[in-house]
Amino acid sequence: MTSSFSEIAKACEEGGHETASHCYRWIDYTLMDAETEEKFIREAVESFKRTSPTGKVPVGWYYGRPSPRSRALVSKVYRELGLELLYQADTCKSKVYVGFSTVLTAGLRCR
Repeated sequence: MTSSFSEIAKACEEGGHETASHCYRWIDYTLMDAETEEKFIREAVESFKRTSPTGKVPVGWYYGRPSPRSRALVSKVYRELGLELLYQADTCKSKVYVGFSTVLTAGLRCR
């Protein structure tokens, strides 16, 4: 989520919707080095903090094309920043994603 979505973020939060992160960019992380991937994770968290009217960051991540290190790196960053991470998913077949997708779709409609 970039700062250009602050109105959407505000409407979603006010509507009680949850956001989740795809990381900073929706790209293939499978061959990316750990340092660069961690940088993207941190940039995503900071982007959410700037965009959210309350500074809220997602408690869930849906990567799509993760590296073998993605889950560990997201967990590491959240732990270091003292943030709550409740779930991670990397496939649309996940029961977690089905719930997330419904929330995201509802959230994007509010505006």
